[in-house]
Amino acid sequence: MISESKNRLGKELHESVPPMEALEAFLKERDIDENKMRLLLEKGQTLMFENPPTQP
Repeated sequence: MISESKNRLGKELHESVPPMEALEAFLKERDIDENKMRLLLEKGQTLMFENPPTQP
């Protein structure tokens, strides 16, 4: 069986892309309105600040 992986954020993005850059690329790809995008990026930044990733 062949398994295929899809990158929904575009070919240029890689797993090492910082979360905020990935979110911004995702929103741009979806043609989100600039004002709504700014609000969503602010909310995303707040969530990441309140819940930082744990280091192994």
